[in-house]
Amino acid sequence: MDFPFVIQGISYAKLANLPPIVGLYSSFVPPLVYAVLGSSRDLAVGPVSIASLVLGSMLRQEVSPTTDPLLFLQLAFTSTFFAGLFQASLGILRLIH
Repeated sequence: MDFPFVIQGISYAKLANLPPIVGLYSSFVPPLVYAVLGSSRDLAVGPVSIASLVLGSMLRQEVSPTTDPLLFLQLAFTSTFFAGLFQASLGILRLIH
């Protein structure tokens, strides 16, 4: 993991109106999980800008990050948890590759 990857994670968290610490976690947790469970040595894993923009705009339709930041953060964690659960279940069932 190199330094620009960490800065990129922080920037993407700010795009989604999330605290910078969330970007720090997104910059080192996915590569660690992939190092344990992954099958390819040549795959880049980490945060992406389009996912941050979509998540931020989707959540802003439901709740404002400035008036209720705790609910906004809880909704972000819940949506990413269920997206990960869905993707993991597809992988377990061998429906994705």
